[in-house]
Amino acid sequence: MSLLYVCQGHDGDVNYCEWSPVSPYIATAGGDKVIRIWNGCTGQELPQSPLRGHTYYVNSCVFSPNGDLLASSSSDGSIKLWSTTTWKCIGSLIGHKISVKMCCFSPDGSLIASAGGGGDESLRIWDANAMTCINTFDKHECSVNCCSFASVGWLLASGGSSGEIILSDAFSNRCIKKMFAHDMGVSWLQFALTYTSETIFLLASVGLDDTVKLWNVDLSSKAILKLGLTLQGHSAAVYSCHFSPDFKYLVTGSADKSVIVWSLVDGRVVNKIDAHSRYVTFCCFSPCGKKIASTSNDKTMKIWSLEPKGMML
Repeated sequence: MSLLYVCQGHDGDVNYCEWSPVSPYIATAGGDKVIRIWNGCTGQELPQSPLRGHTYYVNSCVFSPNGDLLASSSSDGSIKLWSTTTWKCIGSLIGHKISVKMCCFSPDGSLIASAGGGGDESLRIWDANAMTCINTFDKHECSVNCCSFASVGWLLASGGSSGEIILSDAFSNRCIKKMFAHDMGVSWLQFALTYTSETIFLLASVGLDDTVKLWNVDLSSKAILKLGLTLQGHSAAVYSCHFSPDFKYLVTGSADKSVIVWSLVDGRVVNKIDAHSRYVTFCCFSPCGKKIASTSNDKTMKIWSLEPKGMML
């Protein structure tokens, strides 16, 4: 892995980053209350950036599957929707009591799920077009840190500060499975969207127990959620995980300041770098799978190339 760009602009922690699925743009969420938009090919910030509107930390920013919208979540308790054509705010989703830790779109872009933190402890489902809340889950015992839709669109996984993963039906409010996963809390999880089956899925989770776990989700079995692999290589809390576009690799970022790329075939470490001078808050693959973006509370986002090692070619 080789460093391409160091992107500086946030006046505080950089909490999150995501690549647009249809353009070279990367959005970053900052503790300075703004979202910044970058060109992933040049490392330069767009003239329309930053996007202002939140009144407290921005915790996440996610593109819709078609790239038309950007949703941002904040500790001010709101989710804001931005047009990626004008980069203007077109609406706000209000309902969480305190903080919104993160949000994510369903695979078809019709729904947004949001995780409540700071005493909220709820998971909310929103109609992305009507901008209204259509469901609220109160199954977690503590703050909800993360959530992810499976490819079928109705199945939702969420992780909480008390260490549990919950599988739910986004429409019926039904809890399908609840299992303890990580000591000290689940910090992030993500479904792989490769599976064509309507009952079998792959789920990755990371936690404050320094581990990365791969889960087999089989809705047709009695177990439903079964641990496949536990990956150990970080020496401190792991904050994020993200599948490569071909679903052969997983990238993780940690409080140990490192980024690790893992093989999903055998669980081995393919690449490990000391990426930042402070905690790595998030990391993700580019849509082409040849780059990784990482963020940190060292106030930077870094863009890395995977091509020198040829691992994604």
